[in-house]
Amino acid sequence: MRRLRGRRHVLRATHSISIPITPLIDIVFLLLIYFMLVSNFIEEQQFLVNLPPSSRGETQTKGPIVVALKRNGDLFIDGRQATENGIRKRLEGLSPRAKQEGLELRAEKDVAVERVVKIMDMAKEAGIKKVMISTQRDTS
Repeated sequence: MRRLRGRRHVLRATHSISIPITPLIDIVFLLLIYFMLVSNFIEEQQFLVNLPPSSRGETQTKGPIVVALKRNGDLFIDGRQATENGIRKRLEGLSPRAKQEGLELRAEKDVAVERVVKIMDMAKEAGIKKVMISTQRDTS
């Protein structure tokens, strides 16, 4: 018997498997629209505070609570105007974890020191041990 030398011919299936891409793209866009509609886009109320300069200092990430004192007597807590009693109640109502993160105090450079110390005392009475005072970098 004679053997055939050479290549063997194997029959392969000619069916190609394809994944439909159009429905997958549709699902991705639907999910994108869903999350855009469900997400809360909160715009933090901004106000200008003329901070005193400092040659030393470091940038901090946003802490749990920010108290701002303006020279005209206005007080703000997390961007909302408040009274001293409102600030005291808010500081006392913080969770233990938020109290550990501390308080950021933004006072304009013309604010009386006694007002700044009063807010710091409120923080200490509420159990907040870390008080950060914000300044501007001195560019000179």
